[in-house]
Amino acid sequence: MGFLGHTTVLKNELVQQMLESSPSEKNRVFADLTLGGAGHSLELLRRDPLCKVIGFDQDQDALNEAKKLFEKEGLSHRVKLCFSNFSQISSVIESSKDFIQGTMLNGVM
Repeated sequence: MGFLGHTTVLKNELVQQMLESSPSEKNRVFADLTLGGAGHSLELLRRDPLCKVIGFDQDQDALNEAKKLFEKEGLSHRVKLCFSNFSQISSVIESSKDFIQGTMLNGVM
């Protein structure tokens, strides 16, 4: 069980698909448009030690819990958390050039 009793569904299947969709890429950047308990993003970060994640959520409590989780795992430097609706993805990407470091998004979940 994750944050607030949420169980991440199809975690392994989704993460495998995301990684296979850009297998030769280094420093991949993925967007998690509904971060929630961060189960998918956490697994992605664990399985690809070079990737980064931009996580969106409109629930500040969920973002706070996700931040604690990423810090506990030592992964917070590879995550950008956005208190925003994913409809703002274009402006977030535009303002995240330093985080993305010239790489475009490799996948969206």
